Amino acid sequence: MRQRSRGFTLLELLAVVAIIAILASMAVVNLNFGGDSETLREEGKRLRELMRLAEDEAVFQSRQLGIRFNDGSYRFLLLEGSYTEGQWADLSGDKRLRRRALPEGIELTVEVSGVPILLSSEEEDAQSETPLKPQLIFLSNGERMPDVSVVLRLLDRDVAVRLEEDENAVLKLTEQAF
Repeated sequence: MRQRSRGFTLLELLAVVAIIAILASMAVVNLNFGGDSETLREEGKRLRELMRLAEDEAVFQSRQLGIRFNDGSYRFLLLEGSYTEGQWADLSGDKRLRRRALPEGIELTVEVSGVPILLSSEEEDAQSETPLKPQLIFLSNGERMPDVSVVLRLLDRDVAVRLEEDENAVLKLTEQAF
């Protein structure tokens, strides 16, 4: 009886190499080479684009939208009723303008007309007897009010991004060091 030599065929080797290549590419895609600084920039870009979207949606739908910043999160609100007598409520049904929590290690600060404001937690908002109000309103005529500046900062480093209007009322994202 002749015994056949045991080994791998070329096809089996190619299949193993292909599987390893696919797994390696998935691992590289999930790596964050920029670290926390890149995460901070991405969060700033996301907030800027969501604010632009809310501004556009307010015009296209002829509704007043707002954004409420909390300690570690933000959410979009809709004015139900008239501006003087209406109530602000969470914007529901829109997956893009949903509540967003900031990643661990990123602090949010907000300034209205250059004055820092104290941000409450979502739990404090829920327990409060005063009606919910946004810090920034996107009007149906395309305007934004008041003049708001948002700073996202890494807690363990002196790196931050600032989101504010430039002289042409365009939302700009700038990096800054503390």
